[in-house]
Amino acid sequence: MTPDPILLQQSAQCQHCHIWFRWTSIRQSFCSNGCKVRFAQKRMRRNHGDKLKHETSLHLTSQGTVGTIAELAVCMDLMRRGYHVFRAMAADSFCDLMARKAIKVLQIEVRTGLLQGTHLKVNRKTRYGVNCLAIYERETDAIMYFRPRTRELMVV
Repeated sequence: MTPDPILLQQSAQCQHCHIWFRWTSIRQSFCSNGCKVRFAQKRMRRNHGDKLKHETSLHLTSQGTVGTIAELAVCMDLMRRGYHVFRAMAADSFCDLMARKAIKVLQIEVRTGLLQGTHLKVNRKTRYGVNCLAIYERETDAIMYFRPRTRELMVV
């Protein structure tokens, strides 16, 4: 059944349940947040099988949000260790965080990683000018600190 042609101008069909709804934004694709989450879970299962962990957590958030979560987790960890932590305001800064404890200054690049067996998968190379690479493992919320070029563990 198709809706009334006048309502069609401000209506869309939900990508999950296929019912017609009146949108509040022209880019709206789902009739509710529940449909949006269920659609994303169904797509994740189709792409990754039924081995889906934390279905409604970091898998359904944008990459920028996941990166911010990682940066804030590293900030919390460093502050617990007694560092004064500063975040970059510009996205193209040479480092994500700067931390200082006494005379020790760290310029930190934060990356989100995924532990698969004994291997830690991390995307992209680190930028030049940093002296610490912090990797936030998103499944276990663990944070590991490495020297950028040698990838040897670092005591912070």
